[in-house]
Amino acid sequence: MYRDIEFVCAGNNGRSPVAETVAKNLTSGFGGLITVSSSGTMVDLTKVPNVLDEIGSYVRQNVAKGVLKEDRLQMLQTEPYRVLDELFAIERDWRNTYLHERFRMADNHTKRQTVVRPQAHLILTVDELNLRNVRAIYATAPNQPTIATLPDFVGSSDNLHPGSIKDYASYKEVARKVEEMTRRAIEKVLGIIFP
Repeated sequence: MYRDIEFVCAGNNGRSPVAETVAKNLTSGFGGLITVSSSGTMVDLTKVPNVLDEIGSYVRQNVAKGVLKEDRLQMLQTEPYRVLDELFAIERDWRNTYLHERFRMADNHTKRQTVVRPQAHLILTVDELNLRNVRAIYATAPNQPTIATLPDFVGSSDNLHPGSIKDYASYKEVARKVEEMTRRAIEKVLGIIFP
């Protein structure tokens, strides 16, 4: 059985914290048998090669979707981290609204960078990009946990990529999929079906 489960997205801001919350709620009655956490492969941008390329692409996508104003493209050149912080704040607000609606929870999430953890048993990424990043992080690690995408682990063809997120309604659709897949993953790990 997997006793330590980590959910991973890029920023540990919008998708993986939802999975962590759902999994913790489902496993809370098991007396600490399973440890649940979440992280992001790009939380610590000092570890990201070509960070301006990564941020630029992400910002351009979100300007095109209407999440950010077009003037953020110019601001990106002089204040890239301010633009990224603005985008993270929008995503954090969507996440907190969703968690409040679903679980009546307030924000208590601390963003964490994905690092090698010796106790890790199962790492579930929300998409293929993060799967590649986590595999690279664990490539030379002494422990080799099971690493898979959350959709693959539960046999789903649904896409959890943030490219479709442009407002709270579309975020909510992705978060609902994350919630459902997380429930199925925990059921698989524990060998039980939740009502």
